[in-house]
Amino acid sequence: MTKAENMLNLKKALSYVAVFTHNTEIKMSQRITIISIVWSRENVEKEQTKTVNELCLTLDFGYFDRHYSSIIALVSNHLLREFTRKNCCSNKRWRGTRILELLNKIVQVTSKMSDIHSTAYRYDAVCTELSRQPHPYILKMFEREKEDTVFDFKDQMHLYLAGNNNLLTDKRIEDPDCEALYKTLQNNSYVTSLDLRYNLITDEGAKFIAKLIEETTKLTDLNLMWRNVVCSRALQVNTTLEALDVADTDLTIESIIAISTVLYNNKTLKALNINRPILFSHQEETTIHFAEMLKVNTTLKEVHFQKYDMRDFGMTRLAENLMHNDTLTYLDLSCNRITRDGINELSKVLEKNTAIEVLDLGYNRLEDDGAIHIANALASLNTNLKTLVVTSNNIGSKGLCALADAMKTNTTLTNIYIWGNKLEEPAAIAFANLIDNGRLSKENTDVQAYVVDGATKLCELSFIKTSRHTYLHCYGDDVPSAQEAKIQEDLMSLL
Repeated sequence: MTKAENMLNLKKALSYVAVFTHNTEIKMSQRITIISIVWSRENVEKEQTKTVNELCLTLDFGYFDRHYSSIIALVSNHLLREFTRKNCCSNKRWRGTRILELLNKIVQVTSKMSDIHSTAYRYDAVCTELSRQPHPYILKMFEREKEDTVFDFKDQMHLYLAGNNNLLTDKRIEDPDCEALYKTLQNNSYVTSLDLRYNLITDEGAKFIAKLIEETTKLTDLNLMWRNVVCSRALQVNTTLEALDVADTDLTIESIIAISTVLYNNKTLKALNINRPILFSHQEETTIHFAEMLKVNTTLKEVHFQKYDMRDFGMTRLAENLMHNDTLTYLDLSCNRITRDGINELSKVLEKNTAIEVLDLGYNRLEDDGAIHIANALASLNTNLKTLVVTSNNIGSKGLCALADAMKTNTTLTNIYIWGNKLEEPAAIAFANLIDNGRLSKENTDVQAYVVDGATKLCELSFIKTSRHTYLHCYGDDVPSAQEAKIQEDLMSLL
């Protein structure tokens, strides 16, 4: 490395040192403790007079990677001047080559932004560069993350910026904030999950989100629900993203087909939510494209087709291709127009005993015949399905009793949700027996039996755990635990 490059890195590193030394209130006794941890030595008192050069000579850079912000706080201007006076002036040459290695390391690690301090500092620098005020919501999340990491080391962060949480913010993320986030996170290795749902992001801001997906190396989970964002081109080159939620973003036919085309070759995405696209065609082209993609895709494990306007023709094509898929474990087909004919084809997939473990068919039109098709598949050959949702499907006693009978022979199915159907007494008795016999746990269903005037009835449970997502965050309970605790503190302070 040339002298000019060394001096440039020295100046960069000193700027980071100044920032962290100024912002980190570390007493001398605490600094000595940190030094003793770095050196792994017991005699702390003797280490008080160590110079920066000696610190560098014994520094474990692996430890530095994990705790560099605390170490940076140790490298104060006073110690640096002491080192320069004792080594440079007396020997007339730069003997402390290790200090340059340390400073270069500071620049290298800070550029990777591997902790919350460097991430927050980078965001502040980006806002200054763009001549914009930092968004108070983002600053609040960064500050709370800092508090959460005071005693517990963390190597990753879920950056929760959902715009529909009025306990955390009254100002949503907008397009200019997307540019700042893009510049902050494009080389970031600390933020691995980003939640931007329910914000005021338009096409202009979506460009920066797409660029972030395209360039990021660590982001694995992205939630863009309720915004019109097209990211198919970015998925073409992204090799890290594992979960993508673009539900309720007004995806068009062109967008859906583009995403399905990219997923033919994508090898990293595990979960995809494309609920409620805006489709004007009744020929189900998008369903066919996704069905053919699922035939060859070996990575996707969770797909949500809720409110997809899927009919029996699309269900048939999807079932034909799912016969060749051995990796998909979660299939959400709720809120569509699937009837008994489409379910008859899907039951053949269940009979083949594919990898599907969670099947959500809620709010369709299965009726008795559709429920019987599923019951026959479960009673005979299927040993993988664990959760079945058939809520609000106009199923009567005949179909519900068939499902209850299937659970007597099928020992794998543990969760079943049936509320919203025709819960007449024969069906009530059948499910009451399953619950009383221990075959069906009360925690694994949405109904509970009771007897009035000698007649058995079913009522809806007052609380059920609605989050059944495997890889994707659910729609309300995914506030990070640290943030949830802070919310409770805020509420208590108002009392």
